[in-house]
Amino acid sequence: MFLGDLIKFQTEHEDSLLRKCAEHEEVVLYAPTGSGKTVLVSRFIDDYLDENPNTVFLWLCPGAGGLERQSQETFEAVTSGIQDGDVYSFITDPDPKGKVFFINWDKINKKSNVVLREGEHKDLMTKVLSCHNSGIDIFMLIDEEHKYRDTANEYIANIQPVHVLRISATPVSKGDATEVISDDEVIAAGLIAQSISINEGVSLAIQDNNNLDDDLLLLELADKKRKEIQAEYDKLGLMIRPLVLIQFPNGNEDWIKRVKSTLEDMGYGENTGLVASWFSGEHPDNPEEITKLDGKYAFLLFKQAIATGWDCPRAKVLVKLREGGTERFNVQTVGRIRRMPQRKHYDNELLDRCYLYTLDSQFNEGLTSSISDSFYT
Repeated sequence: MFLGDLIKFQTEHEDSLLRKCAEHEEVVLYAPTGSGKTVLVSRFIDDYLDENPNTVFLWLCPGAGGLERQSQETFEAVTSGIQDGDVYSFITDPDPKGKVFFINWDKINKKSNVVLREGEHKDLMTKVLSCHNSGIDIFMLIDEEHKYRDTANEYIANIQPVHVLRISATPVSKGDATEVISDDEVIAAGLIAQSISINEGVSLAIQDNNNLDDDLLLLELADKKRKEIQAEYDKLGLMIRPLVLIQFPNGNEDWIKRVKSTLEDMGYGENTGLVASWFSGEHPDNPEEITKLDGKYAFLLFKQAIATGWDCPRAKVLVKLREGGTERFNVQTVGRIRRMPQRKHYDNELLDRCYLYTLDSQFNEGLTSSISDSFYT
């Protein structure tokens, strides 16, 4: 199947989005992680431009994890040659209509304003005014909009687009202008795991003990599960290496060193090339090895920031560390392990599940209260 081909449920929701945009200026798309929302929205843009060629799309994306580049690459792969670019391309393009520009929030957010200085920010709004004066309609897409709602509302007021599509896995409200893709639809299509197993093999004695060293025991359980999954893939002749994600809420250096030391004791030292880290100032030498189905890394250490937008379908196991405190549940974090690597189920219980290991009771409670009973194992 061509990557740009929509599955039946995606086609139905894309058609519904087109109808809703004809009736409402603002529309919200609720799309669970792994539902193929970037492909769906890309095709929506393609079809919308067929009927409204005098439109320019501004697709605002979070900066963490290189999401704007991931979205741009997917868009280029699934659409019919629509020209695209970044915020600077938009500012300098003499005729932006019929094009899509992917904009990193961190480059235009006035609070951080790292890249767009005052003069460049003025250039952006000058370009917007030029579009209005030229009769070019502006359509704004706001990805992960729950993270940037206040700033987004400011830009909507200043840019005055004809339409806004807010995209989120955690929308605040669900009204007539909200398009909801359910977990059940995505599971039935085989795009995400059928269920999640939480703390398999973790004894009650460990769960009742508040010693942070107990979190290190989770690494051994996660590795055992990784090896079981790998054996099943090998039986099926699949060139897939399952990935264990190890999340540090705060990225404390001492705690990271302890985890790396534990992994080394388990046989996964730095010289093995099986452990990758994604922290501020520390990225793997070959990041493509993370996303490849048969990539060399078996473990990826990361902070919360990369949980947004990170696309790694071979990730099957998440170790959520406490690191001296608790953290409010974030649905995107678990979304990293829900994707199916080949966008299908295998009729194999071990492979059709994803796995979470955590002693963070607050995170665990947030997870179990936010997912359906049928998904929780």
